[in-house]
Amino acid sequence: MEKNYGIQKWYEKNNAILEFTFNGYLEENDLPIEKIEILLDKCFERMPFYQNINLIMSWIQTILKDFKDDYLQLSLLDKNGKETKVEYKNKRLIYFETNEEIEKGKTLNTIYTQPFNFHTCVINKGLNKEELLEMYKEKIKDALQQISDLEDISSINLTEKDKLICEIYQLFYGENPDFTDKDISIKMQTMFCILIQFNVSLDYGFDQVILDNKMPLSLQLQYDIDRLTPLGEINKIKEPVKIAEHQKRKIEVVGEIVRKSTKNNLDNLIQLSTIIYGGRYDLSQEHDIEKVAKYAGYSNEKVEESINLVRRIENQLEQIKH
Repeated sequence: MEKNYGIQKWYEKNNAILEFTFNGYLEENDLPIEKIEILLDKCFERMPFYQNINLIMSWIQTILKDFKDDYLQLSLLDKNGKETKVEYKNKRLIYFETNEEIEKGKTLNTIYTQPFNFHTCVINKGLNKEELLEMYKEKIKDALQQISDLEDISSINLTEKDKLICEIYQLFYGENPDFTDKDISIKMQTMFCILIQFNVSLDYGFDQVILDNKMPLSLQLQYDIDRLTPLGEINKIKEPVKIAEHQKRKIEVVGEIVRKSTKNNLDNLIQLSTIIYGGRYDLSQEHDIEKVAKYAGYSNEKVEESINLVRRIENQLEQIKH
């Protein structure tokens, strides 16, 4: 039996406002509406800023995918004052509008409705069509691309690479990854940075990272973590990726020793990964400790502790080879 539900949400963060209303029918044996609302709140509380409407819509489509005969109306006012409005019927884009101030007192307004009907103008500035296209062709081009992207939005499913991320996390931490957990980014980023030291890598570009609060951060990995947020806790993977037994054992050994040594404390995990990064993922070799300490921002003593831990793990890995 189906039941009609209505959802209204309003979120504000970092000078941006996101609000939407939703109506649709849900089978009684589907996920309870209370849990759906909790998942929505956890996701958008974890999102660092409300800017990427494509990501926002993919989250919503994923969380609300089981609804039928549904209608969504969403408005996003970003920190720069640009307003975007969208409407979806049965998960298909039927309306798109943006209002963006292009100069003081003048706003570029773009509207799209289904079937294809595109209109754009500058409010408070008289321009003919040719002048408008010439002066603002890049912004109009961006709007058309945005519409195309939003038409292609669908719910998120685990790719082979996503499955591998989850399986490595389970082996390393001995628990299921929960992508709504506020600490998931730190735990994922530090894990992969540490594993590179022991030649386990998904090619996430940890040689080209930004240092975010001293922690090495792969932007590609962060993108994947953010994208997977609405999936919540991954406790079962259909058709899991086959990881070679020796690699699985290596990840388990490294994870177990790291967990015990750091007590799973986030600051300790950040410290270890940052020092490993400072030693260019080759911390067991001879290094200028003062140089690594200065680069990583930790004391000589902390660097020596990390070097000893890495060597202890490498010794343990050598033993399991035989």
